[in-house]
Amino acid sequence: MDEKYAGYIKKLPDTHLFRGLSEKQCAAIFDEVHMRVFRPAAGASIVRQGEIQNVFYYVYSGIVRGEKFHIEGGIHLVENYESNDFIGLDTVGSTTRIAPWTLIAGEEAPVLLEISADDLLSCSFRDDILMNIIQMLANENIKKAYKVNIVSKQSIRDRVLTFLLIRAEKTGKEEFHIRMTQEQLAQFLCVNRSSLSHELSEMRREGLIDFKGDYFKLL
Repeated sequence: MDEKYAGYIKKLPDTHLFRGLSEKQCAAIFDEVHMRVFRPAAGASIVRQGEIQNVFYYVYSGIVRGEKFHIEGGIHLVENYESNDFIGLDTVGSTTRIAPWTLIAGEEAPVLLEISADDLLSCSFRDDILMNIIQMLANENIKKAYKVNIVSKQSIRDRVLTFLLIRAEKTGKEEFHIRMTQEQLAQFLCVNRSSLSHELSEMRREGLIDFKGDYFKLL
């Protein structure tokens, strides 16, 4: 193993995909699967909607946005992927492997590990990894259920509050950074940007929340 990759490998045993495996075992997988360190520039497309995707990614640092482009020209921010997230595991596990949305490097340019699905599923630790993948896909389904819960709310206020409460539950704090611009939050919530801005200002005036940039606090 090349020592320049030691920092990346050290984090792998703490991830969901490699849970239960030692650092030494993760180093063996790293070499066997030929993982690649990938540093896309901020704003660069990593995978385009509709492309065949045979690799998935581990976010070592930075932000990756999953964006759905609609035929009428609109954009829906599906998900923000952050450090320790895996991206595209469900896509490479599907029969078609067609990317359902575009992956774009965020303003905080990410450092990614690119992993071949076929190589990983034929490696020496395949059985351990498959069990972890099953749990990860179950967790992804729960995340999607949270998203459905958010966008099913009729009012913008209810969508905002549901999103912030889920974020607070995830972080264990009542103040946090959402790591999205207001435009991206509007896309994520499937609402108009100006309407969202107005509603956020009203909620702050009524003492429900405070915010500045991507920082929010539940009051």
